[in-house]
Amino acid sequence: MVSTFLHRTDATNAWASQQARTHRKKVFGLATWILIWIANIANATPADSLDREHFADLLASPGMFVDDQIREKFNFSGLATFYQSVSYYLINQRSIEQITTNEKIVLEDQQWFAAVGRFMVLLVSAPSLTLRVIEGQLQLDPPLSVNLDNVRARIIFKNQLTLFTSSPGISVSGLSPPLPFDQLRYSHLWAPFAWLSKVIEATLVGIQAHLVSNWGWAIVLLSLFIKVLLLPVSIKTVELQRQVSKIQAQLAPKLATIKAEFSGEDAHNRLMAAHSNIGVSPFYALKPISGSLIQIPVLIAVFNALAEMPQLDGQAFFWISDLAYPDVIIVLNQALPFLGSNVNLLPLLMTLVTVLATALFSNRYATVSEVRRQKRNLYLMAAAFLVVFYSFPAAMVLYWLSTNIFHTFQQHWLKI
Repeated sequence: MVSTFLHRTDATNAWASQQARTHRKKVFGLATWILIWIANIANATPADSLDREHFADLLASPGMFVDDQIREKFNFSGLATFYQSVSYYLINQRSIEQITTNEKIVLEDQQWFAAVGRFMVLLVSAPSLTLRVIEGQLQLDPPLSVNLDNVRARIIFKNQLTLFTSSPGISVSGLSPPLPFDQLRYSHLWAPFAWLSKVIEATLVGIQAHLVSNWGWAIVLLSLFIKVLLLPVSIKTVELQRQVSKIQAQLAPKLATIKAEFSGEDAHNRLMAAHSNIGVSPFYALKPISGSLIQIPVLIAVFNALAEMPQLDGQAFFWISDLAYPDVIIVLNQALPFLGSNVNLLPLLMTLVTVLATALFSNRYATVSEVRRQKRNLYLMAAAFLVVFYSFPAAMVLYWLSTNIFHTFQQHWLKI
């Protein structure tokens, strides 16, 4: 009996010891994670701080300083010239406000000024500093009134804004709360779209960190992931398109007869009656568009994330030397309107895939003339996307190319 009791006591002590070791491991792991997080915050800003010499350069020639340090230097063409712009903001305790042209701003305590480029952000806290933005150029006056001992200035990448803090430590009760620097990311977008862009960026970073090391393959996997995520929407859209095609095939002979034999108000009334007799609205053909509208916010978020992620700068993928810029293979002597002087391969491949997918497109429920009309619209859309995407960064075009390839296989599986 004593032996049994001692055996149970030893087992209990062993279990308690094991639980204690497990608890210590969890505490140690959590403490390690917190220390790494604090180290990241600490290391994110000092290396990018401006010394007095560089801040003096900013005061002496602010426009030139912003052009040299913040503005995108690559000469984009077409709609992509947007990436060469710089936006200016005033950061308060709870919000950010874009500075309008010719607006005079005098920085106060706990206020920061931000110049936001494509990848880089200039942050300045200098009480009493007066600034203006005139025709997109920054002007500071009078610079001699600023006490350099009270100046804090940083140049950081956009993806560092999440870690950046204006205070020396973690905000606690009695100290000023952290300023909303992270709102500068995708600040040109409507707030829900900006949030979705951050989600897309975090997803792509997670794919690159845990699944593939190459950013090009990470973009391809992101395209596949989003295609699978939106698959229920695509299936529903195809079902609606089938319904529309069946109704069009049913109505086509009746509508053709009415248009041939009647005119004016009489024709209109008969057309309305033809739709009413089979229980549909004249706007029934708009139903499949709803599926496309649901996907538009996702596309906006993806393209903004891929265009403004500093992590993509300098990353190669096959023949693409830099995913952050167009994949130029030939430079022409003469620039083409809206397209520039570069021959980019990815947009051409993207268009070729779209054309092949259109050639394979079929609709068993539609008439021959309706299928021809649908194919014509798809060809025109392919040409429009070629012009629009031609000058954009390779990362964006790679995503759309991958999406088109996956859509071609999906189209073969989900036939209309």
